[in-house]
Amino acid sequence: MTGPFTAYRRTLNATAQVGPSEFTWKSRNSSSQPERGMNKQKKEAEKKQKDRGKMGDKKEDDVEDRPSYDDMLASMKVGFDSVAKQIGSNSEENRKEMKDIQESIQNLGSMLRQELATFKDEIGKRFETIDTVMEAQGRDIKDLQDRVVETEEWNADLKEILASSLKQQRKLQEKVTDLEWRSRRNNIRVWGVPEGTEKDSTHEFIERLLREHLKITEDVNLQIQRAHRVMAPRSARNKNPRAIIVNFLQFQQKEDILKKAWLTKIEIEGKRVTFDHDYPAEVAAKRRDYAGLKRVLKEGGIRFQSPRTALKIHWQGGVQTYDSPQEAAQAMKEKGLQVDRLVGEQPMSPEEQLEAAFKWRRVGDEGTSEPSSGPQRLWGTTAC
Repeated sequence: MTGPFTAYRRTLNATAQVGPSEFTWKSRNSSSQPERGMNKQKKEAEKKQKDRGKMGDKKEDDVEDRPSYDDMLASMKVGFDSVAKQIGSNSEENRKEMKDIQESIQNLGSMLRQELATFKDEIGKRFETIDTVMEAQGRDIKDLQDRVVETEEWNADLKEILASSLKQQRKLQEKVTDLEWRSRRNNIRVWGVPEGTEKDSTHEFIERLLREHLKITEDVNLQIQRAHRVMAPRSARNKNPRAIIVNFLQFQQKEDILKKAWLTKIEIEGKRVTFDHDYPAEVAAKRRDYAGLKRVLKEGGIRFQSPRTALKIHWQGGVQTYDSPQEAAQAMKEKGLQVDRLVGEQPMSPEEQLEAAFKWRRVGDEGTSEPSSGPQRLWGTTAC
């Protein structure tokens, strides 16, 4: 696009083609120029006129063809008119462009407002969704807390029930063991008789064994009701033979024979035969735990007795009864006897195992100072 100032420059260029003799640019304030400047211009014009007079006819013809002053003014007027039109045209175009820019800005503002409104709606919907989810999660957490409290209460109740059941079971087991022990009171258990020695009749073999080794005459009725090997698979030849259980009709007869057997050394085929009470399995297992301690006491020449599951030791200062191998071992160690590694650690009772497994306690139970009121967490905080 050709600007108005470009047309103005062209007009000035056309005007500059005229020499200073035909056209001299005058400003509005030319009347105020000094006279010296006017004389100088006049002398230069005369000098140039003389120079042109010396030139040939051809040069004079060229001068005559140059435009006049009026033509110059007309050309300048046309140039200025063109510049004014160009400026007016450009102003109109600028106004149109400004209008287009304003419309674009308005459209952009409308679009932004619309986008912001849409974004606001989406954000609002998302916050509503989040609020709904948070409310649902709050309900779930509340439900879980209630369930945890119920579970803890159930565990505490279960612990109490189990503890009571174990206590009752222990009492019942003790009663059953006592009844079993009483049912075995007339029995003697014979250890060390080789397998097959009794041949066809264990009853006749035991009666003959007792009369020969314990010096019991034929006129004494032993009153043996039954005699048999324990109900277990037959042991190998080189293994310990199965024990023989002998049942007497009368308890006193059994006690007399057992006392004589303890005072008599009996051997069959070079192997020692021993006699003892027929203890229940639970009692026999507890008595085996005293075996190492009994050996140490026997080597030290200290008298002792083992009534059922206890150990009675006759010390020089008096008789002392111990209810567990650990208690007896501690006392023997204090007396200077070597009992290390003869007794293991005392096993935990079922009640102690339960206490170790369930360490939670109700608020207000032993070990806490806060009162128990309503559903509360077992570690002491009020349930939500």
